[in-house]
Amino acid sequence: MCEWIIETIKYFRGKEDLLLLKPHPAEFLTEQPKRTPNETLASFLGNTELPENILLLDIHQFSIKDLSPFISCGLIWRSSVAMELTFLEMPCIIAGNPIYRILDLSYAKNQEHYFNMIEQSHLTTVTEEQQLDIGTYLSMLDNKIV
Repeated sequence: MCEWIIETIKYFRGKEDLLLLKPHPAEFLTEQPKRTPNETLASFLGNTELPENILLLDIHQFSIKDLSPFISCGLIWRSSVAMELTFLEMPCIIAGNPIYRILDLSYAKNQEHYFNMIEQSHLTTVTEEQQLDIGTYLSMLDNKIV
């Protein structure tokens, strides 16, 4: 994931696109200390100079729902936020290997494919079938149906 973040930042350097880097909520969930990461996004990027078009958001600054009207495409490692954004009709590109991979979403096969997908992100759409599949998947999880 760290390599993915660095390569994504390199990709967006000098571009006109705005890249918002949002910390994962697990970075500030004190009630679940076992899930708290060893390193935060801010500490990982501490020595990285970000250009004007790349912003590291404060950990409590915005929710995904707050940001969704301003997002043209979400770039996700493997977080469940890909399901949330898709449900909100925001296309996503998923770079990692998430547990919800059974869902028909946009998964990068490798780094080259990932950046090709970003180049073509304006052509990516969310279907009603994807939204229904996400709702079904989450309902099954909630009801512990495996």
